[in-house]
Amino acid sequence: MVSSNSHMNLMREIREHYEGNGQPVPDEQTITKFLCDNLTIPCFEDNRPYRNTLTDPPTFAKRGKPSPDWGFVLNPLKLLAKDGDKGLGSIVERIVGPIGGDAFKKWYKRIFGKDCGCKERKEDWDAIYPL
Repeated sequence: MVSSNSHMNLMREIREHYEGNGQPVPDEQTITKFLCDNLTIPCFEDNRPYRNTLTDPPTFAKRGKPSPDWGFVLNPLKLLAKDGDKGLGSIVERIVGPIGGDAFKKWYKRIFGKDCGCKERKEDWDAIYPL
């Protein structure tokens, strides 16, 4: 594991890691490409955000569309996107539903005497955070 508080220190740590393991040290461009392809760090290519599977789900990248920014916390959820998902609401519904979605809806209705609003929330989240 390598960690650092700056790009310069990170490059030094990676070089030392390779050297310490008797491996040839890759050039800085190769290291940067690897980091940008595999981490949720802000990378840029000619002043444009660099797209990878952590910032754009594979299904989105295949369509050749720029992915809307979901923010740092929600971006990893894009990795869970599947064909047919419209956005964040669809992803959450698909993941949470089998675990207890219907049971929660029934419980909520029994306790509070009204619908939970899950359908509307899903539609809102799909609209705000589309794929």
